[in-house]
Amino acid sequence: LIKKKTIKKRIDGREYVILHSFLERNTYVKIFNPINSKTVIAKVKYKTNYPIIYNSVITNRIAEELELNYEDPYVEIIEIRKNDTFISKKAKTFEEEKNVVLKIPTNEIKISDLSENKVKIKK
Repeated sequence: LIKKKTIKKRIDGREYVILHSFLERNTYVKIFNPINSKTVIAKVKYKTNYPIIYNSVITNRIAEELELNYEDPYVEIIEIRKNDTFISKKAKTFEEEKNVVLKIPTNEIKISDLSENKVKIKK
């Protein structure tokens, strides 16, 4: 691709990186081969003006790990977003908070589960 002047910079064939025209630099992506259901997590090294829409350049290491067919190298690329949600596992209660609980009467404590899908009931 460099000899054809399709891309401008070289990438190391041993890294888990891709070149993409829409995704920002340092974005993590999941590359999925739908034929054999293998996945690899890679990082966008930099944005490039790759001429064909919805195509990207992957390294040889990723292609070998996904066992891609070089005649028909179809993969799905899914952006991995960080900090979408968080799960609280352990909470500390400080002495000041305990004193507030003792002074204020509480009838009910409600815990909301964010992972549940709420069903809307039409009346």
